[in-house]
Amino acid sequence: MRDKEEATVSRHVVRAERGGKYWVISIDGIVRTQAKREREIEVMARDWLALMNERDPESFELEIDVTPARAAGGRFSR
Repeated sequence: MRDKEEATVSRHVVRAERGGKYWVISIDGIVRTQAKREREIEVMARDWLALMNERDPESFELEIDVTPARAAGGRFSR
């Protein structure tokens, strides 16, 4: 049964947005982990899913949406 389970691909929505020094990563609408660099978002999401589901990190299909960091210009008043 375990082999059949691992052969199954599950789909997840991953959203990341900048939160201070880190990217805050939500998986299926719930904050689950964080990444220091944007390039680490997918790896961190896959690692979290693999750990929680005891499956290979590549056994997940991810839809990844990254919200760019806001420009600093709007934060300062003149």
